[in-house]
Amino acid sequence: MNTEIDYSDFNVLRMGSLDIGDYFIWAGELYQRTDQCWIQEKNAKGDLEQEWIYKNVIKADSGKHFYFFEEEKIVPVQAQIKVKQ
Repeated sequence: MNTEIDYSDFNVLRMGSLDIGDYFIWAGELYQRTDQCWIQEKNAKGDLEQEWIYKNVIKADSGKHFYFFEEEKIVPVQAQIKVKQ
């Protein structure tokens, strides 16, 4: 599998300047802006519980959601991700 990422337009902005779906570099890692989402987690009994968690970015390489707040500095980029078999 190959990944090709084109980093461009290195202006430091705040999260409020980005639209849902935009990619950005935060702390040296590539993320994508998402809307707030429901996260299902297992409780101690192993049952799934649905909980509203304000996780609004997803890490591009792992698919894990993270908290992100507008005061954090980011570098917006254009990313073209291709998956090849």
